[in-house]
Amino acid sequence: MKKALLTLAIATLALSTASFAANKFYAITNEDNPNGNTATVFVSTAGGPITVSQTLTTGGTGIGGGYFANNRLTAQSNGKCLFVSDAGTEDIAAFTGTYTGGTLTFNTTPTRTPSGGFSSSFGIGLAETPQNDMLFASLDNNEQIAIFTIGSGCKLTAVGTVPENDFVGPLAVTQDGKVLLVSGPNNGYINSWTINHTAHTLTQLGSPLVLGGISSCSSVGCFPTGLDTAKVNGGMTTVVAGNATLSGPYYITATLNESTGLSNGNTFNITGTTLANIESPWYGSAAHDDLGTGWIYMAAAGFGTGEPAGVSVNKVTATAISSAATGSFVDTAAFYASNAQSTGHQSNQKTEYLWQSGVSSSLDNTMNLYKVSTAGAITSVQTLPDPNGAGQTFVLTLIAFPGRHGSN
Repeated sequence: MKKALLTLAIATLALSTASFAANKFYAITNEDNPNGNTATVFVSTAGGPITVSQTLTTGGTGIGGGYFANNRLTAQSNGKCLFVSDAGTEDIAAFTGTYTGGTLTFNTTPTRTPSGGFSSSFGIGLAETPQNDMLFASLDNNEQIAIFTIGSGCKLTAVGTVPENDFVGPLAVTQDGKVLLVSGPNNGYINSWTINHTAHTLTQLGSPLVLGGISSCSSVGCFPTGLDTAKVNGGMTTVVAGNATLSGPYYITATLNESTGLSNGNTFNITGTTLANIESPWYGSAAHDDLGTGWIYMAAAGFGTGEPAGVSVNKVTATAISSAATGSFVDTAAFYASNAQSTGHQSNQKTEYLWQSGVSSSLDNTMNLYKVSTAGAITSVQTLPDPNGAGQTFVLTLIAFPGRHGSN
């Protein structure tokens, strides 16, 4: 049973670690408001209060719905550019910014560029290369991926499209910037494209990984949603995807070979949690950057009464993911929840902080800050109402700034 629909976008930035206690960490949301869209910048220090730093008006409109896991904004690690998609007006708003002395500030007048799509139903997903030279956008009803170059002043220039075979949404770029990954939730596949940074093109990498052949998918269904990857090691990395099913808290894994493509698809049930609709995985810094012991956070979008939203904390050891939840947090106030992200480099066995937003039954949105102990226990630090998300929209996807080890 597919539950990838009924979403909005958010971008979150956040977290801090004990070693960065004096620094500011940010979370940015895309309210996806069909009555005039905004991106809200939240700020906190490690374990400190959450406040609103800025409200950015995009000049376009959202759609107030779509894929839960669609990453509808992205920020460069140096803070120079923030890109926010407007699915209602089919454009991408670019905000220039500065990040000096630990303070992030954006120019409030954006430049808007047409996405190249039409009549978006599920939102415009975005992914940027860590080299900050290319941006990709999912054009759902077109069943295409749009390619943009990024120029001076965050100027976007459309340079082409490639075809997909689904109403695509969630995107991810590998940590080395060599491969773009794409989820096809409805047709049950994950696709990979080689990125050419000179010609600014995408080339199909192997064949799409169709998950219908996995035995467990015949009973629970495999509908890949949000994507994340571990650090690339020798041209190889683990790909983790959410699974939009209410049959249980399932996630999907695969192996990416940057020369040949995707293989070894599998799905796993998370034990020790009551969470539902696992949509968005996110590797903690140690698990992502060091290929060592750390955490992966499985954000559960939930699906209303009886289908809890929140976050599961799962242990990672040398890229192997435990399917048993070490910690689990249920957002009892939320009917739905966003993805979750941490930020800053986090060495082994240190406290991490995590951002996630929640949506109540009355569609009031909140920004939540969680603390993850060295033992993997997760607790709430603070919840702050989103002043631009009161009873009008869903805020369901996030990004973090500074990003994980300097990249998002």
